[in-house]
Amino acid sequence: MKNLFFFFFISLISFSQINEGDLNGGDFISNYMSFFQFNSSDKTYIPYEDSDPYEGEVFFSFDPYGQWFEMDVEGDSERFWIEFVGQKVFEDVKCDEYNIEDGRVFLVDYKNNRFLFFENKDKNGIFQTLISATNVSKDK
Repeated sequence: MKNLFFFFFISLISFSQINEGDLNGGDFISNYMSFFQFNSSDKTYIPYEDSDPYEGEVFFSFDPYGQWFEMDVEGDSERFWIEFVGQKVFEDVKCDEYNIEDGRVFLVDYKNNRFLFFENKDKNGIFQTLISATNVSKDK
């Protein structure tokens, strides 16, 4: 019984998920990205019909001051300046919200270990595209 408890305890502390405060410097990895489009009839995001999820390593690196992040997909790296806005509820989950320099919005969903990117804002201010990087964990 003692060994079983020890096994579960080690399993819990070795699971690297994203936690509040982690984005103040650090490297993260996701191995799965999904693409969604806004459905105006029920005001939700549904999967794109013609796109398959991306399965591969996507690296995210955040500076220690929370002013930018870098994203690397298959060796193609890009840096984005971000500004913390506050908290926002998305799909009944409280997330940290960041504005990206080019007008997109970035949410950090700590509960579900995912990064959410909203883009293609329409004339009504609704983002038409959602990219979800899931299974995010700290990269050691």
